[in-house]
Amino acid sequence: MNPKWRLGALLALCVAVLVSWRGSGQLTVLSWLASITDRLLGIGGMSTYDPQQIAERKQRVEAILSGVRGKPMHRVEDMTFPGSDGFAVPVRIYHPNATAASLGEPLPAIIYLHGGGWVFGSVDAFDSVARALAAAANSIVLSVGYRQPPAHPFPRALEDAAAALRWARRGGARALGADAARVALVGDSAGGNLAAAAALAAAGGRVAEGFRQLSGRRRALCAVVLGSPVLSRAHARRAAGSYARYGGGAHLLSRATMELYWDLYLGAVGGEGGGKGGGGCVAAAPLRRGRPLYAQIRRPPPPALIWILGVLASRCHVAIHHSRHFTTHSVFVMDTAGEDWRASPLRAPAWRLRALPPTLVVYAKQEVVADEVEAFSARVAAAGGGGTDGGSSNDGGGSSGSGGGGGAQGPVTLRRYDATLHGFFAREGMSNGLDSLADTARFIRQHC
Repeated sequence: MNPKWRLGALLALCVAVLVSWRGSGQLTVLSWLASITDRLLGIGGMSTYDPQQIAERKQRVEAILSGVRGKPMHRVEDMTFPGSDGFAVPVRIYHPNATAASLGEPLPAIIYLHGGGWVFGSVDAFDSVARALAAAANSIVLSVGYRQPPAHPFPRALEDAAAALRWARRGGARALGADAARVALVGDSAGGNLAAAAALAAAGGRVAEGFRQLSGRRRALCAVVLGSPVLSRAHARRAAGSYARYGGGAHLLSRATMELYWDLYLGAVGGEGGGKGGGGCVAAAPLRRGRPLYAQIRRPPPPALIWILGVLASRCHVAIHHSRHFTTHSVFVMDTAGEDWRASPLRAPAWRLRALPPTLVVYAKQEVVADEVEAFSARVAAAGGGGTDGGSSNDGGGSSGSGGGGGAQGPVTLRRYDATLHGFFAREGMSNGLDSLADTARFIRQHC
């Protein structure tokens, strides 16, 4: 292993030890170590669109995370299932124990979508998390290797997530020895974004906007768990709220990094249909950063320009408005991918929010996505779905306290942890990681 990587691994181990320490200076020390570790490993801070550098950083992250040993399983198997466009989506199946299989008793199934800013992460890198989920919830876990940008921008990852749910409900879970009527969806960070969008797509019964029917029933899922989910493109654009407080880089995940992740996910650079140079939707990059393109001319736009803008619109998720005002013509081009609820679940229509299955959202108080997580719960409550505040944990000893919120039986339960950072979800070596794992297992057992 590269000496620089060895040093990074050592610092990561130091972080894991220190986050177990209770004290007023815990987050200060943790933030300092996280910033150093990030500079060496590049997990939370990235400032390049270069595909080669992204691939190198991905390899570095994989080498570190894949080395974490997880809990032993009765059986682990790799396979594929058909995606919506014929792509064979890889999935790793975790069977936690032999007793249920020998007795012929089907276990619940958990579809797990890993984090990594849509760009990083893999089934291998999050193997220990999937094992921990399977053991804690005594469920068969399906860890999905969804397609990632810049090679495969939005909505490919979401299509793979929706295909996993469809496959599990239509016989895949039963073939694995799981109960197809008890399927839960769990996602972490960017995987939480995909899990939220897939759950909202399935919540309405009839799936529109390019998704096939997932299930004839109203609810295709018994439970959803989102760990520090990314829910809003608009929040990342604003230097306010939790992004202003915690987005400077001292809390592992910075606003600049999230801007870049969003650009890559929405196809602002690279991606499919990118031509010889792989440029993809690079022309739409300014739009992803919130700067619409506007032009006013005295003559009608040339047909060639309209054709180019049409190609841009079809491939890069932008909207084009052309209007005539007396002697002038106005052409206005704006981003639509970030406004699509499938990319930003916070913007989902109220009727989909109302139809959500029971949902647990765990997050850290001091992370950039805190505001959008709380806004999501508030939107569900305003839509008539209720919402509960499961309380907060101010130390590493568990998530104590409950009540409040907007109704006792609402579909969204919030659980906030005050002494940890982004990326803690179900990570046994991080502060509150085991607590979030226990909360997740308890929630799935209760609803599935």
